[in-house]
Amino acid sequence: MVACCSHLLTLFFPLLGVSLLSGFLAEIQESLIYLAIFINLFAIVSQLIIMRNHGVYSPDGRLAKTSVDHLKKIRIIIVIAMIPVMALALFSTLKTDQFSFHKTVKPSLTETGDSGSWGELSNSRNNVTISSKPILHEFESRLGFSISLQTHTVDLAFRMTEIAELTINGSTVVQPVSWEGPEPGGHHISGELWFSGVSIEPESIRLELKDIAGVDRVFEWAE
Repeated sequence: MVACCSHLLTLFFPLLGVSLLSGFLAEIQESLIYLAIFINLFAIVSQLIIMRNHGVYSPDGRLAKTSVDHLKKIRIIIVIAMIPVMALALFSTLKTDQFSFHKTVKPSLTETGDSGSWGELSNSRNNVTISSKPILHEFESRLGFSISLQTHTVDLAFRMTEIAELTINGSTVVQPVSWEGPEPGGHHISGELWFSGVSIEPESIRLELKDIAGVDRVFEWAE
């Protein structure tokens, strides 16, 4: 639970002048989960040792048949096992391309997928998975996008109409007019983003969603 909801701490990091720390914690979430598991196991065994030393157990129970020395050995094994597991988890995080804490320039990510037929594009970056698909209206001068954002660590506290920009045929830039979906905030958002004044038969479409978990997301479709 702590690992899942620790993103709330990042709301205070800009006030403390440690904004980069929020991105770092988001990147090592998996390692924090493993750490939490080992800490819980260590605490459980430690509690059993205290109960055993103070006689807080049933004479017929399993704890009565387990010596304090045996419990201490189990606790040592937990600590020894934690070290390689944590090292492997951190190494895996640092090795992947998704680790971007060291970057000082905000990256821009262009998606790939079924772009030739206006199909759905999706990606998972910085613990936020985004899917987008155009909604074409043949007899209306507008264009919409079905958008879904899923995460467990990042607070999606932004307005889609303020971070989105649409480019038609490489030159015409259109701003969104409406978002048909939930209000900002939370971990799971799905809805439709609409633009007006759009050609009903565009040759190419470029949708940019700016600064989502430190990354500008770019979705591109073409006939």
